[in-house]
Amino acid sequence: MPGNRFTVIGGAGFIGSLLASYLRSSGSICTTPAKGDLKSLGRELGHVLYCAGTTADFRTRPFETVDAHVSLVNHVLARSRYQSFTYLSSTRVYIRTKTTSESTPIMVDPGDPEDLFNLSKLAGEALCRQYRDRNARSVRLSNVVGANFGSNDFLFSVIRDAVIRKHVVLQTTPDSEKDYIHCDDAVELITRIATQGTQPVYNVACGMNLTNSDIIGEVCRGSGASATFSPEARTIRFTPIEVGLIQSEFGFNARPVLPFIHELTLSAMASPG
Repeated sequence: MPGNRFTVIGGAGFIGSLLASYLRSSGSICTTPAKGDLKSLGRELGHVLYCAGTTADFRTRPFETVDAHVSLVNHVLARSRYQSFTYLSSTRVYIRTKTTSESTPIMVDPGDPEDLFNLSKLAGEALCRQYRDRNARSVRLSNVVGANFGSNDFLFSVIRDAVIRKHVVLQTTPDSEKDYIHCDDAVELITRIATQGTQPVYNVACGMNLTNSDIIGEVCRGSGASATFSPEARTIRFTPIEVGLIQSEFGFNARPVLPFIHELTLSAMASPG
C-alpha cells in the first residue's frame, strides 16, 4: 500500500478523517478535497474512498442527503479518472430484512420518511453497479466505534451524558441491539476492499450485536454514572450482519468492541470538555 494514491471524499467527517490518517501513516499519498470542490475531481484520483454523506441529521436535511449520497457520486463516477471507486453505504439498509448477506433483496418504503437514508444509499450503490467495468464497488458499513464524541449518534450521546450529567436516560429498551465495529477494523477493511476487492458489495461489520444493556454497563462502569430506561422506551433489534465474505476473502477477525467502549469512556472522563 505505501506509495498508492488515494482520494478521500468526505475526509473532514469521522470515518473519512480516520481513513486519511491511516493511509498517510501507512505511506500512501492521500488527498482530501472538499465535497464541493468539483474542479479538483477531474484529475487522476487513484483509489477513491467516497465517505461524504449525512447520518443522524438526514431527517432534517433531505435534499443535502440525496445530493451527497447520489448526485455527487454520479458526478465523480462519470467524469473522473480513478483506479478504483469505493462507496460507503450502510448496514442500515437491512433494517426491513430478515437476512443480511450482500445478495439479500432490500425492502424500502418510499412513503416512510425514515427510509430516505436507505433509498439514497441504495441509489448510490446502484450507480456503482453501473460502473463495475471501472472497478466501482460499495461497502455497507456498520456503526463505527471510535473517538467521535461530538457526534449525535446513540453511543456517543450516551457517553457524553454519562460524563457530563452523570445520568443517562435511554429511549430504547435494554434488549435493543445492533452491530458495532471497532474503528481500526473498519479502516483496515475499507482500504483492503478498495485495493483488492473483487465483489460489487461488501458488509463491513463485527458480525455480532451488542445490546443496550451491554453498552450501558461498560459506560456506567467507566464513568460512575447511573442509567434508567424511559417508560416509553421502544425495542429496536437489528438482524445480525453476515460477515462471511470479509472473513473468507480477507481473513477478518473482529476486534472486541465492549472493552474499547470502556476505554473511550475513560478517555472522555479524562477530558470532559
